Amino acid sequence: MTVGTARPQSITREIGEDGHVTYQAVYAVSVTDPFEFPDNVSVATGIPFYGDFLTWGSNSNPDAICSKKVVNPVLIDATNLERTVTCTFTTKSGNRPRNLNNVVTNPVNEAWKASGSFATGTRITSIDKNGAPIYTTAKERKSFETPDGYDTLHLKGPSLTISMLQRAQAVLRCNSATIWTGLTARMVFLAQWQWEQLFHGGDDYFYHHLEFWIKYAGWNEVWLNAGTQYISGGGQIIPILADNDSLGKNERFLDGAGAVIPPASVPGSIVTNTTQIIPEFDFTALTASIGMPNPLPGNFV
Repeated sequence: MTVGTARPQSITREIGEDGHVTYQAVYAVSVTDPFEFPDNVSVATGIPFYGDFLTWGSNSNPDAICSKKVVNPVLIDATNLERTVTCTFTTKSGNRPRNLNNVVTNPVNEAWKASGSFATGTRITSIDKNGAPIYTTAKERKSFETPDGYDTLHLKGPSLTISMLQRAQAVLRCNSATIWTGLTARMVFLAQWQWEQLFHGGDDYFYHHLEFWIKYAGWNEVWLNAGTQYISGGGQIIPILADNDSLGKNERFLDGAGAVIPPASVPGSIVTNTTQIIPEFDFTALTASIGMPNPLPGNFV
């Protein structure tokens, strides 16, 4: 069996209503076996690979990418067979990158894909942009509703296996180690891990959809050190009673030792605390187990 070198035959050009250009380039390939496998013809010398840009003689269009190839037989005579390969080039964007040998030979070899959005909402805060409390000139605390949100990252891709134990350990956790590009510990939170069992012939595999929430200030709680009781010099916990009302309590700012901060020292001595409530998981372990990309696929900087 012999597969010859491709010979350019014809090319057409079409401009669609969206302004994108599509080319149909036809190549002829001579073979000696009428039952030559089409895969061999599609990679004959001179046939573009999936993802290559268009070249035709001395002309080219670097923006027109090969997105489809069709191999057809053409009978010349009883002993000769020529196959034509029609390659489609387009300036439209695609949804899959070049892969192993430019062809997905098995679903498990499909590339992972990334997408993202931004979730918005509001929150109530009594702390300004510098971490200081907001209060009136008469030392009365104020609270405001302010915009809030976080970045989202969706990753989709296949794996041959899945560990339900690892999934349980990873979901609703934030990253313990730096991952991807500059996302240090506690910036990334795994909010959802969906999976589906699929079948390819007699084999089965899993397809994953991971949803991460990214907060660049970190998934930590920041709060003012204030309360309705204090610690005395003798170590006793004493309620801060409201003025003229022994049954009520007042809230006061406290220092690092739990003592009441005198009003004259507010706000300079106020203590701001940071508490880590969400547990952590090393998401980089998912690269080895299910093939989650690290770094992210694409021109991320």
